Amino acid sequence: MSVAGTAEEMLPIFRSTFPEFNGTIDDRVLVFLNLARTIFYKCQDATLYLAAHLLVLANSNGIGDESATDQQVGDNQASLPLSMA
Repeated sequence: MSVAGTAEEMLPIFRSTFPEFNGTIDDRVLVFLNLARTIFYKCQDATLYLAAHLLVLANSNGIGDESATDQQVGDNQASLPLSMA
């Protein structure tokens, strides 16, 4: 288990591990890397995978979309697969 570095240090690793996000701007990826670091600050791999997971959810449901209104984000959260959890 490797200790997670800063989000900026993990960005190149994230890019090479998850090339499907190469079209996503760095600032957006860094937001989710920082969020994941708050949960898995001791494990780089867990941080990377959680950030990728959160990006998939955000991209498919508009969560974190700067153009989405608060109401739209709330509506999208209700449709998430784990909304019953």
